Amino acid sequence: MAVEAFIKADYDTEANRPFLQLLGVRNTPSGSEKLVERIRALSQIESPPIHEPAKWYEALDKATARCGPEDLVKVRDTFAAERLVLSNDDKWAITGKVFRFMDEDSLSGASVIHSSVASLSLWARLGVADRPTAEIVIACLKSLESGAKLDGTTIRRVRACTQVYPDEIWLECGHWPSLDNTWAVVGALEFGVDRRSLSHVADLFPVVRTRVADLRHLSEDDAANPLFSNLRDLGSELEFRLTDTHCAATPAKSWMVTLGRGLQHVKLNDQEHAERVRQQGARLDITEWQTIHLLQVTPYIDGAPAGQPHSPEALWHDDTLYVLGCPMVQIFKALVDELSRNFNVQGISDAIKACADRDPKFVEGYLEHNFELDSADILANTDKETDAKERTRSLKGSDDELRLEDTIGLPATGGDGFDGTLEEVDVKADKQYSEIHETVELKELG
Repeated sequence: MAVEAFIKADYDTEANRPFLQLLGVRNTPSGSEKLVERIRALSQIESPPIHEPAKWYEALDKATARCGPEDLVKVRDTFAAERLVLSNDDKWAITGKVFRFMDEDSLSGASVIHSSVASLSLWARLGVADRPTAEIVIACLKSLESGAKLDGTTIRRVRACTQVYPDEIWLECGHWPSLDNTWAVVGALEFGVDRRSLSHVADLFPVVRTRVADLRHLSEDDAANPLFSNLRDLGSELEFRLTDTHCAATPAKSWMVTLGRGLQHVKLNDQEHAERVRQQGARLDITEWQTIHLLQVTPYIDGAPAGQPHSPEALWHDDTLYVLGCPMVQIFKALVDELSRNFNVQGISDAIKACADRDPKFVEGYLEHNFELDSADILANTDKETDAKERTRSLKGSDDELRLEDTIGLPATGGDGFDGTLEEVDVKADKQYSEIHETVELKELG
């Protein structure tokens, strides 16, 4: 293999052997050093043709099979300190960061020896583990520098590890990846963000992101682990303050009233979740829909700015839902994410996604079918009240400034306030609704 020079075959005879030994010619290989040197030279090449390293790995496999213990220790130490193992993704790794095989249910993102040479006995001699285990993963993560920013490859593998061993990593390593990819001490992490909480994390200041535990890659059950109970939910803690807004006309949205009314009566096992869902449901029930041409908001935490201003497609601020004036298909995801962020319960997020912009009857049916409600007739009068509210809102906001209060004798109390029962209002509205629109049409024609 052209690693060492050999004498000409014609001179290598039994009769000449004593003479050759007197000349200092060896009859055994000098060791593994030159094979390692060839592999080291190849490791400087990005994505070398596999047949080259494979040739030298096979030669080293044979050499280490017959070398002494001291030589084997030297080779093992060299491979443990230098990136001399070619992985399946054509990257070079040390023996402690790579494995021989990977099953379908094994740790995703782990580095595996190139399949063409993974079966060599060499790797077992050099201490390469067959497959990742919790002990190996924890030991590997403990070697990471505390407070260091993790590069792209490392952060992907660390996240893969936290998906499989979240408890062990949090407790034994005492570290967790933060939102800015820092390997952070768990005691320095104040907030947590999961896949449901927030979408505009890139706009947050670095000093904020480094205090946020990144739970977005975890399942819903893992993210709800009691280990993370001391972390404040970032999505709930962030307050978005209006910096600038340009609004258009405001249509009424009856599905929001029906959904909000129903969510106030949903039964959940977790009392804390149930209380939050009912509070936000009551808020949704009275929320106005405001179409916007431009919206700019700034995130705040504990009264201090937490990030750069940005322009979301939807924002639920106080009792107004600001939504960009686009077709629903374009802003649907942003709308669902913004409403879901305030509830922060997966089942409610699914309900919002299913019921957004749907007919109130569908919303009512969905809630009754998918949730246990504490009252069977809570939605009985929703349609009547919704119709009255819609008529009030639409006529109050019309360009001709015709007011429903002035037309049917309701007191001008502002918002949706009026005296009397909803049934009385509905009777009056039904009686004079056609007359109102005839008046509006005449004013427009005039």
